[in-house]
Amino acid sequence: MKIRFDQYSDAWDTSITLNVDGQEVRYFHCVDKYGVDRVWVDHPWFLAKVWGKTGSKLYGADSGADYVDNHKRFSMFCKAALEAARVLPFGVGEDCVFVANDWHSSVVPVLLKDVYQPRGEFAKAKVALCIHNIAFQGRMWEDVYKEMNLPESSFEKFQFSDGYPKVYNEITPLKEDEKGEPSGGPHRKINWLKAGILSADKVLTVSPNYAAEIGRDDSSGVELDNYIRQVGGAEGIVNGMDVEEWDPRMDKYLAAKYDKSTVHAGKAAAKEALQYGTVPIVASTGGLVDTVKEGKTGFHMGAMDPSDLLVEDAEALASTVGRAAKVFSTPQYKEMVVNCISQDLSWSKPAIKWESILHELWKGVPSTKTASIVTPVQEPIPGPPGKAAVEKPLTRTPPPVIPMPPLTKTAPTPAAAGAPSTNGVPKAPTPAAAPAPKVAAAAAPAPKVAPISPATAAAAAPSPKVAPAGAAPSSNGAPATAAPPAPKTEAKTRAQQAAAPGRKK
Repeated sequence: MKIRFDQYSDAWDTSITLNVDGQEVRYFHCVDKYGVDRVWVDHPWFLAKVWGKTGSKLYGADSGADYVDNHKRFSMFCKAALEAARVLPFGVGEDCVFVANDWHSSVVPVLLKDVYQPRGEFAKAKVALCIHNIAFQGRMWEDVYKEMNLPESSFEKFQFSDGYPKVYNEITPLKEDEKGEPSGGPHRKINWLKAGILSADKVLTVSPNYAAEIGRDDSSGVELDNYIRQVGGAEGIVNGMDVEEWDPRMDKYLAAKYDKSTVHAGKAAAKEALQYGTVPIVASTGGLVDTVKEGKTGFHMGAMDPSDLLVEDAEALASTVGRAAKVFSTPQYKEMVVNCISQDLSWSKPAIKWESILHELWKGVPSTKTASIVTPVQEPIPGPPGKAAVEKPLTRTPPPVIPMPPLTKTAPTPAAAGAPSTNGVPKAPTPAAAPAPKVAAAAAPAPKVAPISPATAAAAAPSPKVAPAGAAPSSNGAPATAAPPAPKTEAKTRAQQAAAPGRKK
């Protein structure tokens, strides 16, 4: 399910409307290249905020300046998204699995558990909550709860207090020189993500390492770690990428196409393009721990907090850059480049894990497939170890001339909020033992699962069935490699502080 911006060129008006809290919302629809139904929730509350080339954003005019009516906007979105499962002719019906993404969709599990199921509706439905960045939580003053039109009994799930005397919105924004530090309190607020965590049947996130981090302590979990542990922790699935859209062998914007056999010359001829196969230097945090193998596909410098850098952080950075520089002129570097471009970072395996987890949630039967899906750093690297690929001649083609479009008042194509990718998800095989779950609009990377987040919502396609609610990617025969340096502290940005004040030093 998607919130509609100004227009969406591929969508058509379904002519189906719904009254949500006294407001009429309309549904727009299209079918993407993978056969997934994508649905947009249309209402002036969304269009008035995001219009054409004004630079306005979906959640606020700027980072740390959320719209003051977001509680009404996203409550409406969640209610309309959930209803889409049964009011649209191509909807998946009530027996389904919903996937809600981040705080913007966290009212979906609350509605399902506290409103619909107590009155016998969506009785068999389940809901998973996927957290992409736990720092963004939807903290608001508690007096706005009455405008969300939710049961009084649900208020306790939202209740939250922190040490911040402000809510960072367009009236009291985060100032340029403001650090967003706690001062006094406690200040009584509501927290959308907390309510979603407590109401969901399953909590998911974007990598196994990040799943462990957010439940570890108060700092890593940004004051929600206790609730993560309370519900049994989160499960991580590493994000994938669209390997068709980001394929340097076919990218029309590259003057010289290349693959793993021509990567060195190809990268030299395409310096202004995305650096496929580039060996990264990374902080050891979140999904980077699960995707970058020390000394094989990159260099780890340990974890560091960019908002509170220490002398030892600078030393770690300098030391790691020095290590990388020494490797750069050696055969090991060429081997690392080939390793990077040879990895399977597509959605193929993560999609299987997504599908298995959702099927397990839907049917209550453990799946044997999830254990077989490992992270990229646990996968063998393709190709013979210790040997760099032999370069082949490059095929050079002139880059396309792209005409500048006329200035019109049209909005950018909405991207899934907090979602990993707005691209279609490759179809993965469904379990043979039982039918695939009907999954409600998910930004989750499950095959044939339509993303549903505040910026994108999609009703699911035939396999698996996803209901439009809530808004989802080793050894290689070489000698063992050293583990990444132990993390020193968790990373935190000003934008995270702005969206989720309350993180303690």
